[in-house]
Amino acid sequence: NPPGPEDRSGRERAQAPELQWVAGADFYLSDYWSLNLQTEFKDEFYLSDRHQVKADDYQLWHLALTYEDANWLLEFYGRNLTDETIVNRGFGSFGMTRVSSMRLSHTSNMAHQELLVFALPTAFNIEGIT
Repeated sequence: NPPGPEDRSGRERAQAPELQWVAGADFYLSDYWSLNLQTEFKDEFYLSDRHQVKADDYQLWHLALTYEDANWLLEFYGRNLTDETIVNRGFGSFGMTRVSSMRLSHTSNMAHQELLVFALPTAFNIEGIT
């Protein structure tokens, strides 16, 4: 006979870390330039209610450099700058990789247009392909 279901009473719920937080700060470098630094932390957590596998705790760092005036916004940003490997699902290989991105948008007469948005995944960095 196959083993019966495990008793998981009293166990934390899946995808529900005991502790998680996000903090950030904006630094205004001039009338048009700003720098945003963010960090986020998530405690270890069970990936599913059907098994005992846990995701490790992690802390991510993000940075954005922005130029903004009345009509233009140009933003360079990087997410997961330390290239932490994280797992956020129990099945498959889903997670966050380091991303470097740029966004250019224009606003006039109450209309907002995203003119250019692109992102480079973790395989690319400032020095080239890793």
